[in-house]
Amino acid sequence: MKLVSGMVVLVSCLVVSLAATAQAKHTPFDPAKHGFNFGNDFQNDVKLPAGMDIRTGGLCGGFAYASLDYFLGNRPIPRQNYRPADNTPLQQYLMAREVTSLVSNADKWAEISVNPGGARDSEFFNWGLQGTNGGRIEELKSFIDRGMPVPLGLKADKGGDHQVLAIGYDMGRYRGDLGAFESDFKIFIYDSNHPNRTMTLVPDVANKVYRYPTGDADGDTNTWRTYFVDKNYHAQAPPNIGTPNYPNDGLAHELLLRFLGQQLHAVRPHRAQPAGAPGADQRPHPERHVWRRHQRR
Repeated sequence: MKLVSGMVVLVSCLVVSLAATAQAKHTPFDPAKHGFNFGNDFQNDVKLPAGMDIRTGGLCGGFAYASLDYFLGNRPIPRQNYRPADNTPLQQYLMAREVTSLVSNADKWAEISVNPGGARDSEFFNWGLQGTNGGRIEELKSFIDRGMPVPLGLKADKGGDHQVLAIGYDMGRYRGDLGAFESDFKIFIYDSNHPNRTMTLVPDVANKVYRYPTGDADGDTNTWRTYFVDKNYHAQAPPNIGTPNYPNDGLAHELLLRFLGQQLHAVRPHRAQPAGAPGADQRPHPERHVWRRHQRR
C-alpha cells in the first residue's frame, strides 16, 4: 500500500512539473548571439527648432528595434564591444530606429502616463497580468507562441521609462486571471542595459510594480509600473556593418571625418631649410604634412 501511495505522489509531482514546463515558451533569440555586444550608454544631442537642443540618455528603443531587424533579416549583428561613435552608420541607424519606436507608440506612452497621484497604480499593474480579453499577456503570447520576439515599452515607477525586447515567457502556475500565483509569471528579456544576458522581468505583487529579481538583477534597481506590447514594430533591412578586429589597447584606431560645404587641400610637405638660411629654424625638424581647409564661397 505504501508503494502504491509513493507512486501516486511521484506521478502527481511529475504531472505538475510537466505542466509548469509546458507553460514556458522561448523564441530562438539569444542575447549573447543576436543582441549587441556593447551597452546602452549613449548621450544624445537632439536638435529642436529655433536653435534649441536637449541632451537625452540612451537609445533603448533603437537597440530593441535594430536587434530584431538583424534577427528577422537573418543577418549577423555587429558584435563590436564598444559604443559606436556619433554619426557613424551604426549609431545613426540606432538613432533612426529609436525615433521610429517612439513615434509609432506615442499613443501608448500617452495612455500610461496619465496617472494623477498614483490613482491608477493598481489598474496599470493589473494590465500586465491580464491574460484574456485583449490583456497584455494575451498580446505577448500571440507573438512569442509563434517564435516572434516583440518589443515592450516599460512605464517607470522608479528610474526611467524603458524599451526592451521580449524573447520568451513562463506562466508557471498562473492562469492569467488576476487570481492565484501571479508571482509565478515571468517575461524573458533582451535589455540593452545588460548586454549578452537574458534578463527576467517579474511582477512584485506586494508593491504593484515589475522588476528584475533581486538575486538576478545585474545591479539594476529600476522598477516599472506597467508595460505594453509594441504591435507597431515593422521590420526594416538593417545596414551591413562589419565588426572591426581592433586590439583592446585603449588607443584610437579609426577616425571618421566629414566635411560639409568645405574643401580639403593638401599642401606640399614642408622640408627643413639649411641652417642660417632666411626664415629657417635654428634646428632641423622632420618632414611634416600641413593640411589647410578653404571655405567655399
